[in-house]
Amino acid sequence: MTSSNNEILPQGYKMTELGPLPEEWEVVRLGDVIEEIKEKNKACLNLKVFSVSNIRGFVLSDVFFDKRVYSEELNKYKIVRQDFFAYNPYRINVGSLGLFKEKIGLVSPAYVVFKVSKTDFLLSEFLFKLLKSSLYMSEIKRVSMSRGSVRRSLSFKDLSDFKIPLPPLPEQQKIAAVLSAVQEAK
Repeated sequence: MTSSNNEILPQGYKMTELGPLPEEWEVVRLGDVIEEIKEKNKACLNLKVFSVSNIRGFVLSDVFFDKRVYSEELNKYKIVRQDFFAYNPYRINVGSLGLFKEKIGLVSPAYVVFKVSKTDFLLSEFLFKLLKSSLYMSEIKRVSMSRGSVRRSLSFKDLSDFKIPLPPLPEQQKIAAVLSAVQEAK
């Protein structure tokens, strides 16, 4: 074949490892724009404990399970702050990923907690919508199945290796707003 990929793409698009994207968009490795947070509740702060649901994201654990299921000793629980993400590495394959909107809270020490480290390049809300999309949920399922254990799991390292499209910030805001409106309409 003598023609290049650029010849068959619409004007203003380029071919990337993720497929055709607008010229001003980048492709980044997720690990270059997020960081894992391992802050524990060592001071034994009296904070609310949350679980992450596949439908509703962060939910008060007492409400989600209709009873207390978490430990009396909360010093090993992880602290989550506003705009942090958390997921249960054994349930992310069914969509149990949340973006925290409260000021501060706690999650199980088994959860993976992370945040956007480069907020001047990536909006948390855009990343959340992207990771919850059918495309990335199927990639999460595929990677979590390939780990060879009886239980599916997705480590932070595995998540960090994902490649994502990165539009300019104003476009990220618009995309996230449209997707939020669609979600609310459902």
